[in-house]
Amino acid sequence: GDAANRAAGGYRNVARDAEAAAESARRLAEFNNRFSAPDGKFSQTGNTREERLQGQNAVDDTLRLDLVNKLNKGKLTQADAGDVKAFADALAQNIALAQDATPGAISTDFLRSIREMQAQLIRMQQVLGAGQAAGASTTHNVNISLGGRTTTINTASASDAAALSQFLGGLQDAASRA
Repeated sequence: GDAANRAAGGYRNVARDAEAAAESARRLAEFNNRFSAPDGKFSQTGNTREERLQGQNAVDDTLRLDLVNKLNKGKLTQADAGDVKAFADALAQNIALAQDATPGAISTDFLRSIREMQAQLIRMQQVLGAGQAAGASTTHNVNISLGGRTTTINTASASDAAALSQFLGGLQDAASRA
């Protein structure tokens, strides 16, 4: 009797452990299916671009990169004006968020990338403005002093010059709070 009961208990333990192992294997397979791309490459956020961007606070910089590529190749045209405006609006939003950030929350890399994007935007606006003005060559200068060096940036209009000056002043204030 006792030996049979102990043997039966042992078999029940083995069966329970086997069920637990099977459940662990099932959960691992579910995890792998959820977080791995179909080609076996690891992906924590999904298999498609949309899945990777969804809910991740990710920034899709494709539009800006496409515009910069066109700008660098001399292929930026008036047909891109709407995209340039969308880029300008997104940049303005990022600047507003930076100005509202708590001191120390803004990295120097972020400030550098904002300055780089602003320079790209100004070049885009100049190219588009030159195409639109068809010969009108009025420029408005903004002088920027950084680290003892002064750089002049030409803008297409007085309102662009004012916006640039206001933006740079906001960056300076944000940097001084950091």
